[in-house]
Amino acid sequence: MAARYDTLAAKFPRDPDHFSWLLWKVRLGPMKDDAAIETAFLRKYMTHLAPPDFERLMALQKHQNLDAALASALKGRTYGEQVVFKWKVMGAVAAAKRVAALQS
Repeated sequence: MAARYDTLAAKFPRDPDHFSWLLWKVRLGPMKDDAAIETAFLRKYMTHLAPPDFERLMALQKHQNLDAALASALKGRTYGEQVVFKWKVMGAVAAAKRVAALQS
């Protein structure tokens, strides 16, 4: 399934809705019980992630490196897409900032 995802990612580089569905299918298969594989897969396709997938990645990483991950996820998106993406992940960003503040 991951090889199929590689093929589709090359063929359709900017279709987050399609990739969100395909990520869901991949996560139910080979990544179902392995958080390390799921994290690596989500990191590899950071620019394809829809907001719920980005939030899942942040949860898997325990909200580490949030700013760098957000910058990677926004690469290649139009300004409008960036604004919508940031707005949709605002909850995850706020949670990460609260966690960081508590750990300091």
